[in-house]
Amino acid sequence: MGVSNFLPIRLDELTARTEIVPAVNQIELHPYNIRPQSQAANAKHGILTQAWAPIGGIRHYSGNPQTPLTDPVITAIGDQYGKTTAQVMLRWHFQQGRSAIPKSVRAERIAENFDVFDFHLTDDELARIDALHIGDTMNPDQMDFLSFNITVPEA
Repeated sequence: MGVSNFLPIRLDELTARTEIVPAVNQIELHPYNIRPQSQAANAKHGILTQAWAPIGGIRHYSGNPQTPLTDPVITAIGDQYGKTTAQVMLRWHFQQGRSAIPKSVRAERIAENFDVFDFHLTDDELARIDALHIGDTMNPDQMDFLSFNITVPEA
């Protein structure tokens, strides 16, 4: 079973009230929102973190006009390897043990998204991307849509 947008408190509730441990938790995760608490909670429970919006989104609630796709740090890293910013971000996810599900309907972008296995980011480059975290999200109040009820039949 997989879940989506489960915050640490929801994972704790789920695992405390049932014997179910999800295999994956899909969360918004990109360089501007690395979700350290959610990643740690997923790891604590042995759950794979899967990033939706792994290269950042268009609409952000912080008012930040910059997006990861045009960020100068990521652009500079991409230039060193002859890669796009999207490819750098997908490689960043992969090297940190996450699954990423980029969205595209354009054949050339889909092919580009697969072309991330012929280069390796250094520890310094990974840290520079991690340092871009500002908590910028496309979903400002995730708790509103995360409440759920679990009914466990009595034995």
